[in-house]
Amino acid sequence: MNMTLIQNDVEATLFPQVSTRLFEWSRRISDFFTTRSSRFFGLKEPLNTTQLIEAQGYPSETHQVTTEDGYILELHRIPHGLNSQRNVSRPPMIVFHGHWRTSADWVINQPKEDALGFVLSDRGYDVWLANERGNGYSMRHISLTPSDPKFWDFSIDEIGLYDVPAIIDYVLKQTGYKKLHYTAYSLGGAELLVALSKRPEYNEKVQNAVLLAPAVYLQNFVYGILKFLSPVAPLLHQIFNVQLDGFSFYPPLFTNLYHRILPVICHPRVDIFGVCMLGFRTFYGNDMGLIPRTKLPLITMVAPSSSSVKKGIWAIQQMGWGEFSQYDYGISRNREVYGCDKPPRYNLTNVHVPILIIIGLNDIISSPRDCRTLAKRLPNYVDVHYVNNLFFTHSSFTYAKGVGELVYSRIVKAHDAFRLTREPV
Repeated sequence: MNMTLIQNDVEATLFPQVSTRLFEWSRRISDFFTTRSSRFFGLKEPLNTTQLIEAQGYPSETHQVTTEDGYILELHRIPHGLNSQRNVSRPPMIVFHGHWRTSADWVINQPKEDALGFVLSDRGYDVWLANERGNGYSMRHISLTPSDPKFWDFSIDEIGLYDVPAIIDYVLKQTGYKKLHYTAYSLGGAELLVALSKRPEYNEKVQNAVLLAPAVYLQNFVYGILKFLSPVAPLLHQIFNVQLDGFSFYPPLFTNLYHRILPVICHPRVDIFGVCMLGFRTFYGNDMGLIPRTKLPLITMVAPSSSSVKKGIWAIQQMGWGEFSQYDYGISRNREVYGCDKPPRYNLTNVHVPILIIIGLNDIISSPRDCRTLAKRLPNYVDVHYVNNLFFTHSSFTYAKGVGELVYSRIVKAHDAFRLTREPV
């Protein structure tokens, strides 16, 4: 018998069994942590976005969108604010999360005045919280499963080319508007620019955009120290996207555990020396208490979420290129995909949407210098706004105390200046 056929047969039967068994064990461990620890620490079962919205008394809807390449994305809608009339037309607003994040980021912060989803809905917007392919809410495909490596064969190229347009078209169809407002954070901002540059007709569908700490140019990521990683990007590509066909970072198998174990480990009663917060601030920068230690159990109930390794490799490549370019497959494959040795740059001259960029002065992920580089290359940027706090970091945009006054009030002001006033058509 052909040994290749035997090997393929073993892989087809053994790997799903192992995955199923590991998933079952993760459920049992998760249940142990949830039931045993919640009584002692006062922790609750991790809430999903819909539950977080409804817990504050706001209306909530869940929608599914299918992209051109078959991914099924989940959107969470807050159709109106607490004290708003239900049957009044409201301009639609898409709010897009960052890397390793989900829609929960916009409704998890407390008090609700520091949660952007609630702030925008109370100011009269029809809020749509997006989820890109591969995160905890968008784990379905018309023909692939998350256990299939091909499911994870995507970077920001595919998200910008397929996810963003699909979400825009769906929201416009549901609301009856011809245009919408858009707010995006971190890599979510880069993905919007991919959509607008590769599919310029979508410039006519976005009224204006606010980009929070857009992770587009990454030359100064972590003070530029991590640029030394860029030479290993081709090796990582060969390992994860050629030999393994695709791979997940923070696999969904383990995020089920993270969101139950980390709130316990990072609870102040356990982490008495602040090790979790030290790690958090080492990666994101020292916010000098803008995000208090007591908030970590809440944050780790929803973050991090799953994504593809290919998306992370793209970010490492950008540190080396110093440009906003498409994914680098290597010289030979680039010739097949792009018709040239190097990956093409995204053509930002195609982006005509009025854009406000908001920058954190202590952001070591999307550095002020890199954000200014982006502003210079956008033909229609409105302004660059610096958050009025010297210690405002990348993560402060979603989790900081007082972020409503520091940032979200400026977001509302920017959108109100371009507010859609016409009735839906």
